[in-house]
Amino acid sequence: MKIFVLFEVSVIGSLALLLLSDASAAALTHQPLISSVTSSTAKVWVRTDSAARVWVEYSSDPELAAPALTADVDTSGDSDFTATLDMDGLAPLTAYYYRVVVDGVDAQTADYPSFVTFPSEGMPSDFSVGVVSDLINTRSRPEIPAPAYQALAEESPAFVLQIGDFDHGNPGTLAEMRNMRKRTRGPNSAAGTDWASEIAPYFPVYYVWDDHDYGANNADKTFSGRADALRVYDEYFPIERPNPTAGVWHSIIYGDVEIFMLDVRSQRDPAGVPDGPNKSLLNGDDIYNGQKDWLFNRLAASTARWKVLVSGVPFKSDAKPDDAWGAYSTERQELLDWIASNHIDNVFVVSGDLHTGGAIDDGTHADLPEISVPHTNLETQSDSTGPQGLWSHGTTPGSDGGGYAMLKFSAVTGEVLLEAKDETGAVRHSLTLQSVGEQRSEQTFRPTQDVFVRENRSTHEAWARLRTDTAPNARARSFLRFDVSTVSGDVKSAVLRLYVHSDSGAFEVVELTNINFWKDMPGGVWTWADKYPWCGSSRLTSGNCRTTGSQAAKWICGSGQDCSNSFVEVDVTDLVRSGIAVDNWLLFGLQQRSGAVVMSSANDRLVPARSPILTIVTDSAAATP
Repeated sequence: MKIFVLFEVSVIGSLALLLLSDASAAALTHQPLISSVTSSTAKVWVRTDSAARVWVEYSSDPELAAPALTADVDTSGDSDFTATLDMDGLAPLTAYYYRVVVDGVDAQTADYPSFVTFPSEGMPSDFSVGVVSDLINTRSRPEIPAPAYQALAEESPAFVLQIGDFDHGNPGTLAEMRNMRKRTRGPNSAAGTDWASEIAPYFPVYYVWDDHDYGANNADKTFSGRADALRVYDEYFPIERPNPTAGVWHSIIYGDVEIFMLDVRSQRDPAGVPDGPNKSLLNGDDIYNGQKDWLFNRLAASTARWKVLVSGVPFKSDAKPDDAWGAYSTERQELLDWIASNHIDNVFVVSGDLHTGGAIDDGTHADLPEISVPHTNLETQSDSTGPQGLWSHGTTPGSDGGGYAMLKFSAVTGEVLLEAKDETGAVRHSLTLQSVGEQRSEQTFRPTQDVFVRENRSTHEAWARLRTDTAPNARARSFLRFDVSTVSGDVKSAVLRLYVHSDSGAFEVVELTNINFWKDMPGGVWTWADKYPWCGSSRLTSGNCRTTGSQAAKWICGSGQDCSNSFVEVDVTDLVRSGIAVDNWLLFGLQQRSGAVVMSSANDRLVPARSPILTIVTDSAAATP
């Protein structure tokens, strides 16, 4: 007979991990952690208290009806009983619910955690990123909570970055490194409990270390525990990296934003070495496939609108100059020169380690715009941990308390809002950056003779034949935009279809997955017309439809809502890059149910008619070599 009990591990009384487990079997010690998310895949980290076989069941259904299963993995003492499980076959911008199974026993039985997948690469998206840094030493102060985690979670970011000093334990041995990871992520400290209850199971997490979580104060490539530090990183963070045996650097692509997570410790030359062309913060070992070449090459090749450099130490040369980028001024200038000479626009920096309550510079003093992330919950009586330097938009003393940062990206305006916040979510400093180099060429079609309208009972279908006159640059982003400002009445629903005229003369249906429906609201703010689109007869709680066949997407304007000043934009970059001939025909249609008045028509015949405007938009910002 199985007896289910509450498995509880805690040094702070009621702060416990609530997981059901068989009393005689292995159990989870921590909440799962999500990372390495794309539009179709994700990774889940788990840890058990003893050797066990684990897997994950997942579904877009909140009740986990007919779930998919990951492959099962055996945990063992060699990896500190941790495991990484791979989800695949996911749909873009979709909420997935999941549960961990340990030796055949469900670790969660209700209120399953969920996360949202990323959009397809290159798809412009409105989203926000939460950033935290500099956690208190949870070994010496396990009772100190981290209320900033709750405030951050309430903002529902697309994902969360932890950019170093997670925590300040200075672990020197393999055992100390593992224990630090368990404390900061689990029920053995108040801050770890906050992390587990607010962040880890719900938001994809990406992490790079600084010195105090890498191993020692001001540590560099000479740290004797570097191999153990890399081993424990692999055990506790399911993050894909370009060179995992050498460091923890990696990048994240979310739509048309690329974030470069830099390892500023394990490959750096000692800060005290005289500066010069051979001194490096990024690749002191001068290894093949090193971080410096990776960063420079990825920046030059990136087609993202925004490029974000995440550094665990300040980029400003006058902020902590003895232990940050100011101590590597030759390489710092080399990076700035590379960005300028390759015409790489829209780069800014997110940094930590200053231990302030937040600071922002617009590039006046930092050469690039930079936001310094507030410490999370340090008990500090000082303004910062070293010289702050000058910041155009001010600083808050670290003694005023901790907090976090938010990066808020707008797909339509091309802007990003940087915010340094206190632990309640109140804004201390903010800066809006406008993207530059955005050169969109638009081909607008106002169809007349090539429009036909078909009426079938209560359905009106308007179709227009389009011809691409020029070949978009292969590195540009291309969109089809359907302007529905001419639509009047109450739009009950609509379906988009895209057809390509093949060489054989047949029209082939192309699956549409990257669809945005925008509406110009009062005050000039663009927003989703409806955050809950429909796929067939099923209403989604997040994301867009991804279906095969001719039906590609549906949306609802809402009963009585005016669709004026609205448009639908479809990302067809992949289609263009696949080699579609410039003399092929594209057809782009709007189907409307009864209740929408667009035009009158005769059955199944071509008629001259007023039609919504169709536009091919090519974003050439990324095409500049």
